Amino acid sequence: MSCLRCFVLLFVCVLLHGPANGGEILEYRLPGEQCGFIIEHGDQYHVAAKEENGHYFDGDCIVSFRSKNANEKMFLRILRLDVDYSTKCQEDGLYIYDGTSSTDSLKNANGYGICGDSLSLPNYYKSSGNEIAVRFKADNHSNTGIGFDLVITPYHEVQTQDECDGFKCLSDNKCMTIDARCNGFTQCADGSDEPSGLACSRAFNINVSSSVLLIFAVLCTTVIMTFD
Repeated sequence: MSCLRCFVLLFVCVLLHGPANGGEILEYRLPGEQCGFIIEHGDQYHVAAKEENGHYFDGDCIVSFRSKNANEKMFLRILRLDVDYSTKCQEDGLYIYDGTSSTDSLKNANGYGICGDSLSLPNYYKSSGNEIAVRFKADNHSNTGIGFDLVITPYHEVQTQDECDGFKCLSDNKCMTIDARCNGFTQCADGSDEPSGLACSRAFNINVSSSVLLIFAVLCTTVIMTFD
């Protein structure tokens, strides 16, 4: 009977535990060993310029990202920009393509690269399909900036939270991985995935508590089954 009660407790804890917030986000630096590749094994990505001593590296690198689900689209948000300015960003620039190569449609509204140290709003881009490419070209040998930071998140559109198997942004219909919530990166256009510090702290504490209960239930079941 004791064993049965522990099984019930374990089952309830598994149901209550749910997915944890703030899961792993894959990190990439440009230029890097991923240049020229298509990456399709994650559900959120943080991409930044490779830098040393406060300056980014020279190079010309493009990395493409493809959602595992052909019905999803990609949402890219630039978090920080500090790329040396030149006319039409001819020397150093960040390029966003609606596909997997530099021959695909350029998402940049100005028709050329992004440079400078100020972000024009909106600072986000949506792919038309399930692929998006990031290219960082730098050939100014006296770089003074630290480059850029951006996040890419696959998503699909839903009408209600009940239709979303992850996290739904509040002001639009984007449904993305639950791990996008409270991970320190703003991935919704309205910032609803990163609410006030108190809300994120409360979510973290709830997950920690449920994790402790789950571990306790597993240990209880193991011990009682051993001695029964």
